Amino acid sequence: MADEPYGPGRVLFDPVTEDPDRPPFVSWISPSPDGWTLAVGVCSGGSEQNTIRLVDVPTGAVLPGAPPQTLMDNWTGGAHWLPDSSGFYFAAIEGAAIDLSNRVWVHRGESTTEVGVDWLPGNDYRMVVVSGDGRHAVAVQRIMNPVPVAVARLDGGDLEWRPFVTGVDATVAGHLCGDAWIAVTDVDAPRGRVVRSHYAGPRSPARAITSALRGAHTTAATHPLSAAS
Repeated sequence: MADEPYGPGRVLFDPVTEDPDRPPFVSWISPSPDGWTLAVGVCSGGSEQNTIRLVDVPTGAVLPGAPPQTLMDNWTGGAHWLPDSSGFYFAAIEGAAIDLSNRVWVHRGESTTEVGVDWLPGNDYRMVVVSGDGRHAVAVQRIMNPVPVAVARLDGGDLEWRPFVTGVDATVAGHLCGDAWIAVTDVDAPRGRVVRSHYAGPRSPARAITSALRGAHTTAATHPLSAAS
């Protein structure tokens, strides 16, 4: 960690200290929004499966109470922090890795509880991500053709998950921007198109799309430039 890019810094976490003879490696890092805590995914034994360490940024000390679950890999980005830095979402496997039985958890303090989302049938990657403005959480499922299956407000007390896109075998991969889901989809668009969909409640993908940009090129991804985009 350094005060400026390329400036002198200090080591926050060195995985070699855990096992000097067979050093593990760092798979991913995720700092809390307030900058006080760093979540780190640590792999051992040559596997991309990893477990979480929580590091106190001011002191570099490894904090107690990190979740014990094993993450499949770093595909989901590790820890997705709540906007107030009180905790984070993460996806972990249950049983053998080959079974790909993913469950999503929220970790607050030293407590870890499973997220109560009505996921689509089948074993595939699952994750809960937080919108850029910190107002919503989105449950996303599948790796090859991801869809946002449910959404919940983070500023209204207890989470109430509402179904979003649940009835389509296609890609609707994107980001929450304000009160809309901006995504790339191949629904009725083999080369992809950018769509904007409000998520006031359960909708069919065809009716949810309120505007689209089509062209001669293949559309592969979108990324918001800011939370207000």
